[in-house]
Amino acid sequence: TLNAAMIGIKRLMKESIEKLRKSFEALDNRDKKNIEESKFNEKVYKMACGNIKDFHSGLTGRIGSADLDFEKAMKSEHCMKTGFDFSFTTTNYKITTTPKQEWEFIVNNDSNI
Repeated sequence: TLNAAMIGIKRLMKESIEKLRKSFEALDNRDKKNIEESKFNEKVYKMACGNIKDFHSGLTGRIGSADLDFEKAMKSEHCMKTGFDFSFTTTNYKITTTPKQEWEFIVNNDSNI
């Protein structure tokens, strides 16, 4: 009968949902273990922003197309845009630097910084 079929379908759905939940839990546990063993073992934050429409519009839809003059764009990001002089300390080597100092060291071979 239809009622018996509905009961069977509900049971199968509950079992399937439980299997999925356990699978996702196992994946989360694996990811947590990988993070704990990482050389970048620092606070890890999950980031969520926007909505499903933002997701489907992609990065280009949200911030625009990339500048195809890569060197100019990278220099601007490291030496002129907001945060270029923000000091930070790397978690792995404990080196304090700024994006501009990194640019000067790599691009201009300036080892005096």
